[in-house]
Amino acid sequence: MTTFQDNSFEAVYGSFLKITNTLIEEDHDPLMLAAVLCTISLSIYRTMLSDTDYDLMIDAVKEFKDEVSVLAPKERLH
Repeated sequence: MTTFQDNSFEAVYGSFLKITNTLIEEDHDPLMLAAVLCTISLSIYRTMLSDTDYDLMIDAVKEFKDEVSVLAPKERLH
């Protein structure tokens, strides 16, 4: 398993969050942005991981789905 230095992870996370917030402020649909990020993420995982590790990662996403934090409680569909 790959590990990341906290500072590097936080810097990249902050960059993506800043870009995402800018796009939201430009009136791009947040759900479309999430779909794009998710698609890119899954493509990277699919490319970099073995089939077994990819399946384990997908299972882990489902297992920990309730632990995902909410960025900002704005409008929700439900």
